[in-house]
Amino acid sequence: MSWKNPNNYKNLYFLTFGKSSTGRLFSTTGYFYDSKRLFYSNDYGYTWTQHSKSFSGIYSFITRGDSIFLSTEAGIFLNTDNGNNWEIMNNSVWIDKMLLAPNGDIIGVHYS
Repeated sequence: MSWKNPNNYKNLYFLTFGKSSTGRLFSTTGYFYDSKRLFYSNDYGYTWTQHSKSFSGIYSFITRGDSIFLSTEAGIFLNTDNGNNWEIMNNSVWIDKMLLAPNGDIIGVHYS
């Protein structure tokens, strides 16, 4: 196995990964380095494109079927169209870490 620097993003730290039901991969950049960018790949991670929407501090995200849940400083966002349009679900709380349970439930943890 060998690793390749995707699109020469050598100064980015990709932190979390998820996959939509259509196969598109999503990743956020490092929490401490640059936590405002969301990237996607349509070719199994060979090339990455920065999503055009800018988010205010991405903490965590998960994918479940056609849905992507993204926790940011501005609240929790939901996407159901492969990352194109985002709807805010809750703007009064953010989740530091989200997990998908084996039964499909979403588990969220907020550190205080």
